[in-house]
Parts: sequence; structure tokens; C-alpha cells
Amino acid sequence: MPIRLLLIEDNPGDAVIFREKIGASDLDAALVHVPRLADGLEALKGSAFDLLLVDLSLPDSHGLSSVEQVRKAAPHLPLIVLTGLDDAAVAAEAKKRGAVDYLVKWYVDSVSLARYIRYAIEQYRLYGDEMQAVVPTPTEPAPRPEAAPDGPPEAPAASGAEAETAPSSRVDADTLLHATEAALRYVEESVDRGRHLEGTLRAAVELFRQAEDGAASATETHDVLPLLRHAVERRRDRAQRNGVPLRVTSGRKKVLAQADRLVLGRYLDRLVDLALATTHGEGLQLAVETERDRALLVATWPVRRGVDLTDPDADPLLGLDLILCRRLATRAGGSFTFAAANAQCEATLALRARDDA
Repeated sequence: MPIRLLLIEDNPGDAVIFREKIGASDLDAALVHVPRLADGLEALKGSAFDLLLVDLSLPDSHGLSSVEQVRKAAPHLPLIVLTGLDDAAVAAEAKKRGAVDYLVKWYVDSVSLARYIRYAIEQYRLYGDEMQAVVPTPTEPAPRPEAAPDGPPEAPAASGAEAETAPSSRVDADTLLHATEAALRYVEESVDRGRHLEGTLRAAVELFRQAEDGAASATETHDVLPLLRHAVERRRDRAQRNGVPLRVTSGRKKVLAQADRLVLGRYLDRLVDLALATTHGEGLQLAVETERDRALLVATWPVRRGVDLTDPDADPLLGLDLILCRRLATRAGGSFTFAAANAQCEATLALRARDDA
């Protein structure tokens, strides 16, 4: 029987991402999505679920208030909080108010998501009653028992082996596990960002050196499809870790075009890094098309909420990537166009083609 999940998320794009990531995992799950907290509370009345995924920014509720309301409506169900802010203080407070775990939406991949879901359900199955007892919501504090005047003395505190299995010890272990996994994700993201920055700066240095040397572009006829596939394969591990698909499509087995092979490779590296840094679960699609005497390398990807590639000052690294894409496209022997509208980006490199493939 599939695991029944209720996702309360107002952003339809993020909801699609979670559905795709769950579908890409080995988790047998059925997902119900609602965009508002009120809809989620109503769904809880009429359907049975195994786990709740709740965004902290909803149209009718914001922040940790959503956690309190959902926990009050379904104290028997494990809850994972979703947010776009990597904020340890919010994570700690969410767990105090009854959440089993906390995920940054844009960074979790399909494998990790499945693991978190299984872990949360198993934790609640084993320790659900104790977890509910030790994490009352702030709005409804747990009553403190009043000892009867002639009642028995309080039980002594647990010690030795008993202390090791106390609920507080389990909670501490859970907190340590969560903090360790969060730190690991931070390291992975920092490594990815560092490699991205290194690649961008190296491409900029090489471009400046060529300009100073006055070297001419080494334009020759090449099959651009293998170059495109190699650029994608170099970023495949990073894409899979972030749960972002990369696709290369073409209606032809070979597309011959005039280009500087080395510079074209640098252009593709910068373009793929730019897309991976700004896209989400729908990922990057690279298509090679032919139009009369031109070969068109068209890259399309949806951008995450809050990303603005039309403003080069919003993120200097991404702004530099975009500038380099334009310069490298020209240096490779082609022309570059870029458009960003309706949370969708499209970058096109046009090269002179030979129609004898």
C-alpha cells in the first residue's frame, strides 16, 4: 500500500518539483496537494494520511503558526516543515512545536526526500506518543500534574541503562542527526558553489588572455552534439545530487557547425552552471535545432522563485556567467540571445551550419 502524503504548498511549481522528486525516488507514495492551510485542514477531516509536508509561507497562514494549527488538527501524524530559508533557528523552533524534520525545498534531492519521509514515519511509529508528550504546542501547554497531599512520592530519576532510553536522549539524538545532515548539505552546497566560481573565474581569465594576445578564433567544422553531451555529463553528479534532470534532445544524429571547439566547450560549461544554480526540479533542457544555414543550441529552464537574471547585481556570480556566455558565444563564432520571462529562461547560441550530416 503506498504511503499517503499531504502536501500543503501554495507554489504550483514547487508542488510539481516535489511530485517529480517523489516519483524519481524508490518511494511508493501517493501525493495529495492543496495550496492553502484551510484546504489542508479540510483534507485531514475526510482522508487518511501517513505524513504531512507543510510550507511555512502560505496565503492564509505564515511561519510557525501553520505548524501549530496542523499539529492541533492532526497530532497523530508526523509533520515535515518545508521552507526556502536555510534558517537553523526556524528549524529548531519548528521541531519544538511538533515537526519531526525540516527541509530546505530547493536543496533536497529525490533520494534524501524519500529517506526523510521514511525516517519521519518510522520515528512517529516508534515514539509518537512520547514525542507528542514532550513537544506540546506553545498555544496549548501541557498541564502540570498536581500531586495529592497524601499521594505517593515522585518516582526517582532514571539512571544507567534507563537514562539511555529516556525520551530526552532520543530527542537529543534526533537533533544531532538533523544538524549533522544539515551541515553535510551545507558543505556539499559550498563545494558546488566553489567549483562554480572557480570555473567562472578561469573562463574569464582565459577570455582576457586571448583578448590581450589578439589570438584569432580557431573556427572549424565540428559535430556540436557530442560537445553538448560532454558538457552535461561533466555536471551530471551535481544535477543528480540536487534532483535536477538534464536533457539533451535533437532530431538529428549529427549537427555540423562552424565553431571554435575549445571556446564552445567553455560556453557550454558556463551555461550549464548558470542553469543549475538557478533552476529547480523541472531542470534544464538543451535542444539542437537546424534552421536554414544555422545550427541553434537552445537551452531552456524554469528559474526558482526569487531569482532575477535580468539584474546583474542581484548575484554577481550569475551576472558574470551571463556576460561570459555572451562573450564566449561571440568568440566561438556564433551569436547569443537570452530571454527571461514568466519564470522561464531561454538562451540560444546560433552557429553557422553545414547541411551535409
